[in-house]
Amino acid sequence: MLIHHPLFGVGMNGFTDHHFRTAHNSYVLIIAELGSIGFMIWMSFLLLTFFMLYQVAFYNKPLFKKVAADTQGISEVLSDEALDEISLAKSSFFSMIGFVVTAFFLSRSYAFILYIYAGVGVSNYYRALPLLPSLRPIVFSQLFFRLCSLSFIILIILYGVTRALN
Repeated sequence: MLIHHPLFGVGMNGFTDHHFRTAHNSYVLIIAELGSIGFMIWMSFLLLTFFMLYQVAFYNKPLFKKVAADTQGISEVLSDEALDEISLAKSSFFSMIGFVVTAFFLSRSYAFILYIYAGVGVSNYYRALPLLPSLRPIVFSQLFFRLCSLSFIILIILYGVTRALN
């Protein structure tokens, strides 16, 4: 279906019009029904949510916080409320990982639970912003190219995997 309808797909819930069974893989279903453009938007949405949750959940990890040599090991003291937000972000992050893994085996692309996870994650991020001093607000325009590029790479990988399995 991706070859015949590469940009916009066959339309939402149109998979069964072209095949007698539904895809039991959310990623394949999204690519087939929404096309490459819809998949890149959907995947960018997932990636942005993961990025936001990761920044809060692993706040003091050196991946996002560059520690200058002159700080001499002084770390910031976080309030109990900030620690609660970090704990909530960790549980939301791992819940999203669980959903993403199960999406390989179930057609849950349009299930409301994904969007509830995303809503909880985004609200968690914005609640944590004033509590975590070195956490900066995300500017979507700065991440747009990276998100689209990563989504396109994932699209190519999924296409290659599905071609290899057929």
